[in-house]
Amino acid sequence: MNLESCVLEAKSYRKSAQSYPLWIDFANAEDMRSFMENFLADKKISVEKYCNEDSMPRFENLYSDFRMEDFAFICNLSGFLKLLGSRKTAEVLSTLLSIGSKKIILTVQCGVDFRITDPRLKEKCQILSVEGMPQKYLDVCFVPAPEYLPQGIRPYGGVHLFGSMFEQQDDAVAYILTSKKKRDFPDAKINIRELNNAYEVLCSRIPQTANISIDKGSSEQWEYALGLLKENTSWEPVIDSVFGSHKSLEDSLHDFTSMDDDKKWLFYIGLRLFESKNACLKHVISKIASAQEIVRGIFRSIFDFGANDYRYWDFYDARLKLLKLMKGEQAEFSDFCDVVRAKDGNILPYLTNISQQEKELIFEYLDENGASLEKKELTAVLSHVYPELSNYLIDFDFRNDFLNNYFSAYKYEKLTNHIQPDFLKIVEEQAKERDYNSLLPSRSSLLEKLNLEKSSLYFMDAMGVEYLGFIQQECNKKRLMADIKVCRSELPSLTLYNKDFVDFFKSHGIEAKNVKGIDEIKHDGTLDYSYEKTKLPIHLIQELVIIEETLSRIQSELKSRNVDRCFMIADHGATRLAVVAQKDYDYSISEFEVAADVSHGGRVCKYSEDAANLEETTCVDTMDGKFCVVAGYKRFKGGRRPTVEVHGGATLEEVAVPIIEICLKQTNVEIWIETPEVTVGFGINAKIKIASKTVLKNVFMEINGKKIPAIEMSGQKFSFDVPKSIKAGMYDVRVFENGNLLKSDLKCEIKKKMAQERNLL
Repeated sequence: MNLESCVLEAKSYRKSAQSYPLWIDFANAEDMRSFMENFLADKKISVEKYCNEDSMPRFENLYSDFRMEDFAFICNLSGFLKLLGSRKTAEVLSTLLSIGSKKIILTVQCGVDFRITDPRLKEKCQILSVEGMPQKYLDVCFVPAPEYLPQGIRPYGGVHLFGSMFEQQDDAVAYILTSKKKRDFPDAKINIRELNNAYEVLCSRIPQTANISIDKGSSEQWEYALGLLKENTSWEPVIDSVFGSHKSLEDSLHDFTSMDDDKKWLFYIGLRLFESKNACLKHVISKIASAQEIVRGIFRSIFDFGANDYRYWDFYDARLKLLKLMKGEQAEFSDFCDVVRAKDGNILPYLTNISQQEKELIFEYLDENGASLEKKELTAVLSHVYPELSNYLIDFDFRNDFLNNYFSAYKYEKLTNHIQPDFLKIVEEQAKERDYNSLLPSRSSLLEKLNLEKSSLYFMDAMGVEYLGFIQQECNKKRLMADIKVCRSELPSLTLYNKDFVDFFKSHGIEAKNVKGIDEIKHDGTLDYSYEKTKLPIHLIQELVIIEETLSRIQSELKSRNVDRCFMIADHGATRLAVVAQKDYDYSISEFEVAADVSHGGRVCKYSEDAANLEETTCVDTMDGKFCVVAGYKRFKGGRRPTVEVHGGATLEEVAVPIIEICLKQTNVEIWIETPEVTVGFGINAKIKIASKTVLKNVFMEINGKKIPAIEMSGQKFSFDVPKSIKAGMYDVRVFENGNLLKSDLKCEIKKKMAQERNLL
């Protein structure tokens, strides 16, 4: 039936003697309002009058009035029926229709929820269904407090107004301030939303919030977020204002410890909303359930991957970036190390050089397992976990096989804290033969050859040649060029008798800058490095720091252009293994009894015949008289035992010292490869050739991890023999001068010559 026909039917019913109700169900509220314009003078009964505030209708009162009242239109019923559902709709409408009273009941789309099946009702009552465009049901949103309302929304003040609201509301969503909950209307035919708490409000205002479950924050924390967001329609401005940028939240980890709990939680929420580009942080946030788990999650995330996993070192580097921001988490570093100690197998890949605890644990592991480790593999792992220590192990080329092998072994055994019998045998042989006298020039013989124009001097007390590989690597990183010469100090290897270079520089108007840190560590056992407190060579940690800091000072001085070159010169070296010998070997029974005053940890004594007659001692004349010094790892009995390292004696590590001239790396160096393709094969003497715009000296090339000395064709042209074992492929070629990296982006393709088939006639 159309609307016009319905109006006529209603008017006819109005005038009729019919005593049972007429029910008219409309397709939409607009048609119902148009219908009522034809009956403005007639009485209307709103179902809302039977409601207490914020309550549903008391239908028994409606039924009572329905019987007693004269003719009237029953209005504002549909909304309540939609909230209550089909069963209640059927109950209410069947009750009203069964009452003998002349009324017109108006509803919107309730016919779909109730079909009259009672033949008596069908006979007594008249039911009209008005055709039209079906009304789209509005959504209802229950809101418990005004502050939860979206900006600019005017709510209805309770569910008791829902009858008129349903039939008059044009908006898609009706907001009702109410104490009612969605669960109070389990059979509702319309969609009910709730803003019962700050989380639901945020989901309503900012749909992105729904990507986070409510259990990721307490009610107080969601209230905190709601207060921050205020009128914002997205999270970005708030996260940006608190942490700087939602795109780089990990940068705020440096401040995480000092954040209050609310800020830590907001940081966690930000990371769940805006996925971090850092692979480690992304992984951690996907696993944890609260802000309190972030720090420990980052620390222990490394256990989720095996060191053989192809992703491991990329993940390791991502985690390392985070740990650098979290240096203040000392308790967590200690906890992490406790967990690592309990792990089986090689624990080195779990560790970093960020904290003192981890560094010491690396030394602890090397002390226990170093003897069984391959140096090459150890260096490779350390290049990730402790690059400075890996660089310390890099060999310096003394251009002498004996010195190369000696100091390579010495450094490894110092690091692993054990003396191998083969090395001890070499030390004991050198205690008698003292080849350093022929292998190394005196320092004084080299001083006169130095260019001291616009120079400065750094007096590196007790810095022996063991650190030269490390210094070369640091210079390469800082874009410095180091020209290194190795010489010998005077005996006894004490500062008092090895300050000639200081006087030499002073005579040229150059005052020495004293760097005493290394010597103080070796002598005094500062910072608990004493052998009496720890048997581990953890003092090496600080030694490398002192050298790096000195090189940074030199870099700054050179960049100031006040000087053109800086010299690092040591008075003497020192030996750790003479101290370790007390642990690895029973050297107490091999102490030399001498009738003379003993000093410097038993390395030196005043001259006496019994000391002079020992094979492992050497005698020297000084300005203070004649002395005897030990040339091996034994000691003269008497005096204080060494606690960290010792010097005064005549081992190679005590005697060999560097003269290092450092300048800024030239920016105009041009090196190119003359042979971008090289063919190798049986009978072919394959060579790689390079050329330089400037004259170079002491050049070598590195390809496929192998260092190859140059065959100098001129000061600017060089050739290198291609390793016989190299495979076909494209290789990176690096060029060095005096151990300084000059060029690292050269390419050379190695091709294999195919064997020719013999022609058979």
